[in-house]
Amino acid sequence: MSQDGQDGYDNSDEEWSDEEYAAYEAESASVARARSRRRKAAVTVALLALALFFAFWWAWSYYKESADGTKPTAGPSAGATCQPDGDGVVAPQKITVNVFNSTTKAGLAAGAAKEFSARGFLVGTVSNDPQKKQIPGAAEVRFGPSGAAYGDLVLKTVGQGATPVPDARPESTVDVALGEGFTSVGQLPVGTLPLCPAPSTSPSS
Repeated sequence: MSQDGQDGYDNSDEEWSDEEYAAYEAESASVARARSRRRKAAVTVALLALALFFAFWWAWSYYKESADGTKPTAGPSAGATCQPDGDGVVAPQKITVNVFNSTTKAGLAAGAAKEFSARGFLVGTVSNDPQKKQIPGAAEVRFGPSGAAYGDLVLKTVGQGATPVPDARPESTVDVALGEGFTSVGQLPVGTLPLCPAPSTSPSS
């Protein structure tokens, strides 16, 4: 054992001086700031990566839609009661429906035409079926490539028993040939919105 028994003495329990304690606190604060900066940097990098991902995804979606010959359009917002007119908008007020009677029941086409009009559709020709077909079901819904979306809405409105019949017509009109199984025009599909009124062009007083 060394003199006075001082060798091997553990001085870890000695009280720190004010200078030592201040230096320790300064060092701890510096370490904490460094850790905080690293965390902030990591969060910033993650947010930038996420933003780049969504930017790339949106650009790719836009390019894909453009390549398909269509342009993305904004749908009506939640709670909307009407939708503004524009390319790609499907609403009854934009669809001309020709109503044909393919049965021997008198007045069938005229009655259905009134029902289509009451649901907002534009009614064109009302007559006997020019194709003179015998249709056992509710109806045939005939439309061309440019009126496919319109034909789909009319088909869903006519309801069960209606059959889609695509043809080569260049216009977007839709023909509804009523068959033996037809009883009445159904309701518009849930969520179908009419067009918003056109803004007034009259000068303000």
